Amino acid sequence: MSSSTSTTERHYFFSRVLQREKLEPLPGREDRLLISFYLVKQSRCWYDHPWDFTYANSAAAQTGVMIYYRRREDYITSFARDLWTMDVPEEEMPTILKKISEVLQAAIPHRRILVMMADVTVRLLGSFDDRDAIENFIRASPDINVPMRFSITGDLGFETHTLSDVDYHGNTVADGLTLEIARLTLESFQTQRFRFVPATRSAIESLHKVRLDSLEKASMELNPSCSICYDDFAEDGVDQLVIPLPCAHHYHADCIIHWLERSHLCPLCRYALPTVEEGKPSNS
Repeated sequence: MSSSTSTTERHYFFSRVLQREKLEPLPGREDRLLISFYLVKQSRCWYDHPWDFTYANSAAAQTGVMIYYRRREDYITSFARDLWTMDVPEEEMPTILKKISEVLQAAIPHRRILVMMADVTVRLLGSFDDRDAIENFIRASPDINVPMRFSITGDLGFETHTLSDVDYHGNTVADGLTLEIARLTLESFQTQRFRFVPATRSAIESLHKVRLDSLEKASMELNPSCSICYDDFAEDGVDQLVIPLPCAHHYHADCIIHWLERSHLCPLCRYALPTVEEGKPSNS
């Protein structure tokens, strides 16, 4: 599915959702399921001929959530929040959520689900402007690699997946299920937008940085990597500074501060920090 933002720029979106084959046991959390979201952006510039173009890839955003396996299908609409924090266009969300729903129905415990997305921006900078030819070319040969890294029981894992023509949103058939998910998702997105507001400045400033080795051993074992950037805490040593939230989940200081400036919810458990400064009236 493509959208036009100007006469010389268009966007094309790809996504793929799958469950990894490799088991990832979660000690003490056997009833949980990990879901990792990845978004890459690709910029393509066309000039004067069909083959006269340049392109560049960049990692745009990544995040992850941990959900209860037995209630996995109850979370499908709430994933719109995660997509929103990654700047995924609202019109692309229903297709992604439909793919997530299909994978969740057949999911098994202890295997991570990967949600991989790519936003391709095309700019016409020359005389060539055959948009149908450009769309067919991008759809047939997207050449989009999604590099991923995540912690697996304390060890850092790396994988790369390549998106193909079947992942192009323009190929998605808008069946009844897709339309229903779109309706429910966008209604929920609009009526619950308050959940996307940032935490108050005072709430963020009240959080304290602590040394990693000052945390309880059980907390370090259950939260061995930052769930925002996916870097393993062990890489930077036990004397690094992290910020634990009141819910006990901890993150790199810069990662969680940037996150809370956009969303007041803990990325892992959705613990809510204040959104209205004390002594000030709410706008709701």
